[in-house]
Amino acid sequence: MYILPPSISKKIEGYRWQSFTPPAAGKSRRFRGLICHRRSHNWKLLVENFTEAYHSFQAHKNTINAFAPSELSEIPPGGDGYSLMISPIDPKLPPRTPHHPDLPESQRYHITMICVFPSHVIALAPERAFYMCLTPEGTGQVRTKWGVAGYGPAPAREAAEHLEALYREVNEEDRVRLESLQENVGSRFAGTGPISHLEKPNWDFTRYIARRLAS
Repeated sequence: MYILPPSISKKIEGYRWQSFTPPAAGKSRRFRGLICHRRSHNWKLLVENFTEAYHSFQAHKNTINAFAPSELSEIPPGGDGYSLMISPIDPKLPPRTPHHPDLPESQRYHITMICVFPSHVIALAPERAFYMCLTPEGTGQVRTKWGVAGYGPAPAREAAEHLEALYREVNEEDRVRLESLQENVGSRFAGTGPISHLEKPNWDFTRYIARRLAS
């Protein structure tokens, strides 16, 4: 069972978190198990990248943005310990199934991007949840552990392999850009600049870090 803090659960209670099956052993493990990677960039860059939609139209043009266009994104208020972003799925596409029968119609075409500060990120779709735990290893390394929890019975082998391949492709698209960005932020010429409204979760995360440093 996947548990979220009550403050976040109330925001997305229609998604019926208690109905998602936990990671399972055996034949379905390829779909629901955990996969570990080590990446050469700061952990905070990955948190910021995961929770904002500004980069998707370019970095994920043929993957995520193909079914969840970044220009449709909505940024609801977060909280002191978390941020939220709603990424609507193109309504012209077929419904995402299977999902809980009580899932509201309005949320059957939503992907909710969540960050539980400081380092746990979740992409909650109608029929599945992708989650990633981040462990910093210095200023320029991060260890990631990610997996998928799905609603209903385990998918067929071919469908599970296709889904795993999609997440690996998306993660690789991000890794290449974030490792390049790691070099850029280390430059003595790096500076500050304005942020897009699609980067509002980054502002929430920055404020969280500032509060922790000041406490």
